[in-house]
Parts: sequence; C-alpha cells; structure tokens
Amino acid sequence: MPPDADRPFSPEAQELVTLYGDREWRLCNLYWILDKQGHKVRFVPNLAQQRLLANLHFLNIIVKARQLGFSTLIQLLILDTCLFTANVQAGVVAHDLESAQAIFELKIKFAYDSLPDWLKEQRPAINDRAGELAFSNGSRTRVATSLRSGTTQVLHVSEYGKICKKNPDRAKEVKTGTLQTLAAGQFGFVESTAEGRSGEFFEMVKTARERADDPAPLREMEWKLHFFAWFDDLDYTADPEGVVIPSEKTAYFDRVEASTRTTLSPGQRAWYVLKERELKQDMKQEYPSTIDEAFEQSIEGAYFRNQMAQIRHAGQIRRIPVALSVPVHTFWDLGHRDRMALWFMQEVAGQPRFLKTYQQSGEGFAHFLNIINATGWLRGKFYLPHDAEHQHLTAAGGKAAVDYFREMNVPSSDVIVVPRTPLKQNSIEAARNILPQCWFDPEGCAEGLVALDTYTKVWDDKQGIWREEPKHDEFSHLADAFQQFAMGWKLGGRGRNRLPSTGRV
Repeated sequence: MPPDADRPFSPEAQELVTLYGDREWRLCNLYWILDKQGHKVRFVPNLAQQRLLANLHFLNIIVKARQLGFSTLIQLLILDTCLFTANVQAGVVAHDLESAQAIFELKIKFAYDSLPDWLKEQRPAINDRAGELAFSNGSRTRVATSLRSGTTQVLHVSEYGKICKKNPDRAKEVKTGTLQTLAAGQFGFVESTAEGRSGEFFEMVKTARERADDPAPLREMEWKLHFFAWFDDLDYTADPEGVVIPSEKTAYFDRVEASTRTTLSPGQRAWYVLKERELKQDMKQEYPSTIDEAFEQSIEGAYFRNQMAQIRHAGQIRRIPVALSVPVHTFWDLGHRDRMALWFMQEVAGQPRFLKTYQQSGEGFAHFLNIINATGWLRGKFYLPHDAEHQHLTAAGGKAAVDYFREMNVPSSDVIVVPRTPLKQNSIEAARNILPQCWFDPEGCAEGLVALDTYTKVWDDKQGIWREEPKHDEFSHLADAFQQFAMGWKLGGRGRNRLPSTGRV
C-alpha cells in the first residue's frame, strides 16, 4: 500500500521537529547544496538571502545581480514547504529546458537526496521522475518551461526577463496562465536579471516600484519589489594590490556610494574593475549597482548595444543646452497604420546633438508640425523616408508627404527624401557608424534612448539564434527614424557621411 498521506512523524522524529523544527533552523541545518565551486556544503543563507527572508511578502518580484543564490534559496523554500506542509502544490518555471532540468536535478533533487535518512523515511518520494517530485503527504513540486493547469500554493518563475525578451508569446502565457494558478494569500516569486526596458518583466517591476512609493500596506495580490546589487554579496571582492582604478571609475564608485548609502571597500572596487574587463558592456546588466542601472543597459540581440555602451562610457548622454540660433532638423519615420516618430537634432561645433524625440499614433501631419513649431526652436530641414514622395498617407489627408508639406508652404529645399536602401542592414550599419559621434539629452530623448537600446533582432526560439532581421515593435519606429538621420544627413548639403568630433558639449 502507498504511504498514508496523513501519517504523522515517528516519536523520535517528532521530537526533532518539535525541538528544531522552525523554518530558519531547517534552512540552516537540514539542507545541503552545491556551492559555486561544485562542492557539497551545508546551506547557510548569505546576507542577501537573509534580507529577502526577513522581508518576504506573499508575491515577490526580485531584480538582482548574478549569482546571489536566490534561485537556490527559493528551491529550498519550496522543498521545505512541501516536506513540512501537506497537500502543497508547488511549481517552478525556467526560461529554457536546460535550465529547468538543472534546477530540478542540482537544486531540488540534490537537496532532497542529501536529507537525513530519518526525514526521507518519514517523507518518502512516491513519484520521482524528470521534473517532478511528489511526497507521501500529498505535496509535490514540478519544474517546467510552462505551467498552466491546476492551482499552486508556491510558484517560482526564474529569469522571467529572459523569457520576455526572447519569447514574448511564452511570457504572455506565463502572465495569463502560470501566474494565474496562484490564489490570493499564496507565495509567488518572480526573479531575473534585467533584460532591457520592455516586456512583461519590466512592466511588473515598473508597477511594483510605483506601488512601493505608496505608504499603504501591500495587499496579498500585489507584488513586492526586492532589489539586490552586486555589492550585497560580500564574496565579490578581490585583492586590490596592483589593480589600477581609473579616475572615471573612481568617480562612478563615489556616485554609487552616495546614491545607495553604502561604502565600497578597496577589494570590492578592485573586483568590479576586474569583472568589468571581462564583461565589458554587459557589466551593469549582470552586476548592477542600482535598479535603474540594471535596466539602462542595451540587451543581448540589440543592434546598437556596443555603440550605446560606448556613448554612455564617454558621457555623451547629458543635459544639452539648445543653441537658439542654430536650426533644429527633424528625422522622420512615417506611420501608415502605426505611430509616427521624430528625432530633433542640431549640429553644434561639428557634433550632432539630439534634443528631443516625439512619437504618436492616430495623428495627422498638422499635429506634428504644431509640435515642431511649439518648441520655439529655429526650424531646420525635414528628413523623410523614401516613400514620402509616392505613398498616399492618411496622416497627410490622402496625399504624399512631400505634397502635403508643399501645400503647407514648407520650402521644397527644406524637405529631403532619403533614398531607399536596398538592404535594411545598410541603414543599421550606418547608424552604428555614426552613433559614437552623437550626443543625447537624457530627458528630451528618453523614449528615443530606450528605442535605441531595445531595437533588436528577431529571436528564433526553435533554432535558438537571433535572426538577422529587426523585430517590429513599439521601439522600431524611433529606431527607424534615427536611421533616417544616419542615411540622410549627408543629403542636406553636408557632403559627407560622418560628422567630425570637435570636443565636448
């Protein structure tokens, strides 16, 4: 006969449970894990894990640096809950099959197999198959890439940011299916490193941040935000002897200390510098110091990730004063059924300085002309895509864009149509080439900077590769408008493809 689901612990075991049976004791004494070096060690929560345990809510969303051990902690919480509470249904969703298998084998099953014999005798695994562990008390945990059916009392979605970035359809399935298996008052964990400023994970974090500013207590159905920086792990330190800290990096560390009210030791600073040499532009995404920093980085698959990292490192995103006597040119992406997008740029001292972006859907050209005129800036030239000469646009009252501007008394010399490029890759490459010479106002160009950061290739989930074609989404319009600048700037009497750099703003 199968073990009775309600069978009590034996007297000897019950004495142990009564004496030492609180969760904190169990976490520090019952469970064994594999550490970062692959050694079997008894689990003891580190400082970051202790902080999470002390601040748990029912629903918890975690933005964190890499390798802080939260996935391990959450798996042990799930296993502990299943062992010591009857009829718990727990689930773990990983971003791919390989990760799901690793979580199950190396974190859950390894921890269960390493338990004391007396406990395994009292809570035998009655079903031990790939991705699922069920116990004699009616509790079980499953690990998969998607969970939809049934209800769960404990749920963990691992690396949700990666799911959202690479597979938006599956991210939506997690949102509308997996997360809906949690009833109010149950425990949920969504954790990930950041993957750009788009997708369901970013939206969850944004909502949780806004809610954190509200002093009212969180409800059971609201997500609580937890952020953990790289310096929350005290193991991230190195011998500082011989490690040169550049002056710009010293200034960065000083800003981090001021904004986070922490103190970085010489060893921590040395570790960061050494790790950044290895990761380069991926450093802030993988090991952020602040939550804003986590999401500001360009992401894997983004066309301009290297160039955006370069201009950030060079300090070319900063407040830009408008030179009122210098014309401000606009670069357009013409929406048909989509939104229309503009970049505003003026050249000062040989530098292309971007002051503002604007995009809107469902509006005609008159609306955009009003936006341009309302700035009060000296109006420059309009750089339009190739279809402005022949495509009849609803926004232009059924006319071609050039005909509309002619009727609005815009001089024909001020309307420049950028020829069609035979390959999309050509305009992308032109944008890559000119981006390092550009300067951006962070407030006026906020939407545009997000678009340049987030303009990505299409992910092929079946082959597991990025295809060489841009993804058409809410970010592609401003990215295409920037490419009008990259391809068209030489046509406005400039006579050159690139603009010389002649100093700083």
